[in-house]
Amino acid sequence: MTSQSPRRPGAGWLSEHPVAAEFDLASNAPVTPDQVAAMSSKKFWWRCVRDLEHLWVATPNNRVGRGSGCPYCRGTRVSDANRLSLNSPDKALLEQWDYKANAPLTPDHLSVGSSRKVWWACAEADDHRWQATVSHRVAGRGCPFCAGLRVSSTNRLSKLVKMAEIVWFVKIRALRVLKLLTSHSLGYLACLVKILFQLGFVNETPKGGVNAEDVLTSSISAVSSSMVESCKCRQSVDKARLAMPTMIIR
Repeated sequence: MTSQSPRRPGAGWLSEHPVAAEFDLASNAPVTPDQVAAMSSKKFWWRCVRDLEHLWVATPNNRVGRGSGCPYCRGTRVSDANRLSLNSPDKALLEQWDYKANAPLTPDHLSVGSSRKVWWACAEADDHRWQATVSHRVAGRGCPFCAGLRVSSTNRLSKLVKMAEIVWFVKIRALRVLKLLTSHSLGYLACLVKILFQLGFVNETPKGGVNAEDVLTSSISAVSSSMVESCKCRQSVDKARLAMPTMIIR
């Protein structure tokens, strides 16, 4: 009497799917792919066909049903083939790794495709420190402060613009705006001026101990009496309110 073969599973046997090529026969012996159901939840050893050193454990259900592949090639596991310390595309990237902030984590522990956020420190200035994923840095993203995307001691406007230039800027803009203003809208100008300084456009005291905000206030006072009286049209208030942000910021 011949023995009856095992019943065929609904999704077939593992041997009928392409992932069977990565079923590690040595580690899983004596089991073979034609003895394992394609949707089995039992764990087996797999070896990557692209790199034989990539060995991991997974269920056929994950491999066939969910399409999971080699975790090393995907960057979710670390090997010498994808280790950041060995495969960084730029030496500067490793130099910017913040060892103190990331401790005990080091570039040896992560792959070049890791989506983990870590700390980086640029040598340009002490406050050039930021968080970014390893994969974004490997893709070419550099220091956001050097790129002008974040404010630091090296790119803050008040550090780059001389106080004399700011005083000139303030006086010219004040004169142009006051030509459109009536006495009823001076309060609006004052509010915008305070916002300008609170945002840090000017945060230093110029030579002589005169505060930059006082310079602007005195400039407004000096021209307000003559300019305001020359404005006869009440609609100029609305025009000034629309023009103010553009005229001040530019």
